Amino acid sequence: MLLRPALEATDGKAFLKHCMPRRFDGFAEVIQTDGGSEFKAEFGETVDDYCDRHRVARPYKKNEQSYIESFNRSLRKECLGWSKYPVSEILTLTLWVEEWLRYYHYERPHISLGMRPPLYTQFDILKCTMRATALVRQVFHPDVVQILSGRRRAANPAPLWRI
Repeated sequence: MLLRPALEATDGKAFLKHCMPRRFDGFAEVIQTDGGSEFKAEFGETVDDYCDRHRVARPYKKNEQSYIESFNRSLRKECLGWSKYPVSEILTLTLWVEEWLRYYHYERPHISLGMRPPLYTQFDILKCTMRATALVRQVFHPDVVQILSGRRRAANPAPLWRI
């Protein structure tokens, strides 16, 4: 995560260099931006190193940026508030936002995901990234494997991890 006091093209480029390797293994199929000045010049020269396609959202088409606008509203409402902060507080704000992002991805319920966080469980992460069925069966109790795979409903909230 990268906070800056102002948004300029150099900041967009810095975001790519700082965040893309950390979040997306350095490459994404599509990066979509709005027409802001932070996505011109240096950013425009660099973005092709990080994606197959750079898409610029059309002006006045609010639905094209709806996910990011919703995310930005949640970040403001739940973490930063609507205040302006002095540049001297960037380090503190960065820590706040990084903690909020952890909460947002791992704990905060999302209506669109059936009131589950995006990164719901270790099981979901393993299932999506590795298809490691044997590993899952070794790590989780057999009841958990059946429940999470949809073969059985949870009967009670008893502890499900093997100790």
